[in-house]
Amino acid sequence: MDKKEERQTKSKKPLILKIIGAVILLFFVYMGWIYYQLETGQLFLVDGEVYTREEAMEKWPDKYHVEAKNTPEEVYSKFRQALLDDDIETALECIEEEERSRYRKLLSKKDMLKNYKTLPPVSEINKDEENSYENMVNYYYIQNEKEYSLGFIKKQNGYWKIEAI
Repeated sequence: MDKKEERQTKSKKPLILKIIGAVILLFFVYMGWIYYQLETGQLFLVDGEVYTREEAMEKWPDKYHVEAKNTPEEVYSKFRQALLDDDIETALECIEEEERSRYRKLLSKKDMLKNYKTLPPVSEINKDEENSYENMVNYYYIQNEKEYSLGFIKKQNGYWKIEAI
């Protein structure tokens, strides 16, 4: 190896270190920017996924007014009765479309189905006024001295669906 090649190799090392340093710096700046946007409400972290305000509003709209075509109580009663009748497909129709596959898996397990069949009648669920809005309503019930929550969402077509139970 002659001196020219040796000088070129030596001169490449600082350049490579500078590039690596710049990449690391950019990574931390980017992560700081993401953190800032999460803290200021410009981005939202839901179930490990990051959404912009527009994406969140599209996925979980709450600022639209549409006449309701049913009530959360009717949806809950239909869901509960379908479970008691072992009609899983009718029960799943009451669930928000994006959550159906998860509940299908849950209800396919005999022990989970048995637990869901113990849901109280509609007369024993109470509306959570503090955490309810025009298009999102929460209810709760107490069973075995433990409080459970129920979440409903009014879709843009006016029909209420179960979001979480």
